[in-house]
Amino acid sequence: GNQQATFDNISWTQASVQNIDSKLYTVEFYRDTNLVHNIPVLYNTNIDSYNLEVEGHTLVAWKDAEGNVFDFNTPIKSNLKLYAELEINKWNVSFNTDGGTVIAPLTDVEYGSEITKPTDPVKEGYTFVGWFTDPSKTVEVEWPYIVPNQDSVLYAKFEANEYTIITDEQGGSTVADITLPFGSIVPEPQAPTKEGFNFVGWYLNLEDDQPIDFNTFTMPLGGTTIYAKWVDSSVKYTVTFDLKGGIGTIPAQEITAGDLVTKPSINPTKDGFTFIGWSSTEDGSNLWDFDNDLVSDDMTLYAVWEEVVVPSDPETLVIDTSGKYDKGISDGVIPAERLSLTNSGTANFTISFYKNNSSTITIFNNSGGEIRLYAGSGNGGQLTIEIEPGYKITEITIKTSQNGGLSINGGSSNTSSTISEIFELGLNQVVIKNVALDNNQVRITDITITYLPE
Repeated sequence: GNQQATFDNISWTQASVQNIDSKLYTVEFYRDTNLVHNIPVLYNTNIDSYNLEVEGHTLVAWKDAEGNVFDFNTPIKSNLKLYAELEINKWNVSFNTDGGTVIAPLTDVEYGSEITKPTDPVKEGYTFVGWFTDPSKTVEVEWPYIVPNQDSVLYAKFEANEYTIITDEQGGSTVADITLPFGSIVPEPQAPTKEGFNFVGWYLNLEDDQPIDFNTFTMPLGGTTIYAKWVDSSVKYTVTFDLKGGIGTIPAQEITAGDLVTKPSINPTKDGFTFIGWSSTEDGSNLWDFDNDLVSDDMTLYAVWEEVVVPSDPETLVIDTSGKYDKGISDGVIPAERLSLTNSGTANFTISFYKNNSSTITIFNNSGGEIRLYAGSGNGGQLTIEIEPGYKITEITIKTSQNGGLSINGGSSNTSSTISEIFELGLNQVVIKNVALDNNQVRITDITITYLPE
């Protein structure tokens, strides 16, 4: 039958306790006065927090009716109402003015806030069009701007102002002015004509000392005036050729003002040099364009030469395995007195040994006269051969009597008895390593290094 216990005149039965344990309670979650979620809960059990998602807000805590933060480790023993404490998110709004005047960013602005339009930025040579929400400037901002639930960037859009290049023909035939947006490449206007004169070109000033390169000339701020330069067609000028030490005969030319120089049909020669062309400056910095450059005064054209660099003959270093490697050589640079080197050149080399994972702490040459690199699970003993600055290693040849697998400069394992590798760009060091996965040794009988000055 049912057991009974009495405490202070209150009687509980086992059945009544079981009824309490199985009773369902309700936990209700509210945002302000609006019910957003509810959970049925058994007596004396815990619940998980409800993840209320409200755009532009962060859930800080759930509080009871008295305003106390609810601890979700607390067992539920009665019906319960919990109220969301929300915090509005804050974001930054920045302004990309595309080279215009800087507009300071807005920081910690609440989600949903209204931002008024800032002062229009100013950009020299351009007119401000408006603000856009995307880098491509296709979606225009509606003001006031409502702060979204993220940091945002607003992009200024400008249109280039149009300006005019006025052509001053200096008495020649009329050439149309040119109107283009600021910064645009200005096409070369047509050449005017003038009786008794040859047209030389367009200049930025009346002093004729600023010729215009229409490959790079762009519409300036506010536009400008360009001036035609003329030379009297009855005037003759003399063009001479300075061979700058070269051999050949290039006769001088008498050229009508404003005409082209005839390009010499035969180029001069100079031992040890390659002929590049002719320059109107002695330092060779202004190559003459025989198809376009016009004569406007007596002048000299100078031969431009480039020295032919003859590659040096390669030198070799042979590491002779009769050196004293038998004992006492561990990690680091191998002392010079322990090495036996034959060097046909003057470059200095540093040769180092590292045991890495190999169990043997030195390198040996036994009666067979060998350098031995012991295995170490793919990371065994290694030699590092480094050449002094100013030189580069171009080739290495390694000969072995036993080769369990070696790599050169981290390359793949190679088990050939003779291995050669060419370094087309040149290296300042070469690393030879035993990369065998078993216990196989690498026994080197000969190393030949080929090198060149840089």
